[in-house]
Amino acid sequence: MLCCQQENSSTVTRIPFRRLRKIDRESARRVIRKLKEYLLKDPAAKGVPLKGIFRGLYRFRIEGYRLIFSIDREEKTVTIYKIDHRKQVYKEK
Repeated sequence: MLCCQQENSSTVTRIPFRRLRKIDRESARRVIRKLKEYLLKDPAAKGVPLKGIFRGLYRFRIEGYRLIFSIDREEKTVTIYKIDHRKQVYKEK
């Protein structure tokens, strides 16, 4: 689990590490760095709300990849459900 909590920041509760292992090492490092840099500080400001069947979830783009996540404002947690290339992220496998 990746955890990087600061004052007034969020905690990541779940990351799909299997998918991160399939991404090349340098891209995975950039994804994690951007996750710590932006998403943990203010996920609602950086995330874009999704519509339709994905209502209640957010997306965040890091280079060619998208993260699909939810925010629990009361618990101050971010749960990441999917990390994939932006062309594949919304497709069912």
